[in-house]
Amino acid sequence: MKIKWILVNGRSTPSSRIEGYILHEWLLKQEIDSQIVYSPASYNPTMVKPVIIEDADTVVFQKVCLGYAKEVAEDCKKRGIKIIYYLSDHVPEAMPMYNICDALIMSSEYLMKTLPPYLQEKTFIIKDAYETPKDFYKTDYSTDQIKVLWFGTLGGWDAAVKLRPSIEGLGYKYTMISAHPQANKQWSLDTIWNDIKEADIVIIPSTLTEYDKCKDENRLTQT
Repeated sequence: MKIKWILVNGRSTPSSRIEGYILHEWLLKQEIDSQIVYSPASYNPTMVKPVIIEDADTVVFQKVCLGYAKEVAEDCKKRGIKIIYYLSDHVPEAMPMYNICDALIMSSEYLMKTLPPYLQEKTFIIKDAYETPKDFYKTDYSTDQIKVLWFGTLGGWDAAVKLRPSIEGLGYKYTMISAHPQANKQWSLDTIWNDIKEADIVIIPSTLTEYDKCKDENRLTQT
């Protein structure tokens, strides 16, 4: 079995790390031939250059759906290579890839149900893995001040700022972790676990949009 991966970004992007790199590394431990052949320096669902896939049984496209993606997938099909399309977001632009692939992997049933029935028949649900370190749990609850941690994407930043007066008005310590330049601390995979462990309350922003409804509970589970 030889598997090759086409990812939307590198390890810094959670979906590429969880749905690509972690699985790829697990396959290598099982002595399965796995190789990442496309992983752009920045998040980009548009394949900006074609990749010739040879000597593979299966190619996994993770969120990459525009640009040369369809052309590369069709070329793989002609070579008898199976195509898997893997995603955790509601991406209508990916419909051509849905139709080409032999199987779809999605992270939630809600996301699967956004598809027409003929595509649901070839869809498999794999929940996003959580990366919480082994034996990670809070043990020290002694504190003179309750600590509230907010961590989320740039899209929820305004709501995070609006919460500050209410939370600090209760006498709590409020820390905002994000990629936003005004965040108290920049999000980092190297430090987020200790940040969560030190908090008494964690706020995880979400919305009632179709985009967020399609996501699984990964962030909640790992806290």
